[in-house]
Amino acid sequence: MSSMFRFASSFDKDVSSWDVSAVHDMYDMFYDATSLSDCNKAFVHASFSTQTSAWPSDYNSWGSLTSGLLANKELVVLVVVVAYTLQADVVVVVVVVVVVVVVVVVVV
Repeated sequence: MSSMFRFASSFDKDVSSWDVSAVHDMYDMFYDATSLSDCNKAFVHASFSTQTSAWPSDYNSWGSLTSGLLANKELVVLVVVVAYTLQADVVVVVVVVVVVVVVVVVVV
């Protein structure tokens, strides 16, 4: 998956439900992918970093949604994604819920 979304300038999809547990190379996967929202970055980080050691430490900052003020719109998106993922993998749901709780506690 190395360089898969490299230089992507119009990609902002939630790929956090992907099973990347067997991936061995994620180097520069999102290098200079400028359009990925902070919300999606946090979901991807929360999911991928728990599934594989191949997740580059370059993206550790993606685990924080508190780099600025969390907009109400983003909070609604978080809640919708959690509801949607309830039909997906249980591990992803737990990670997403933890991210939402941390964001709400830190922001409020």
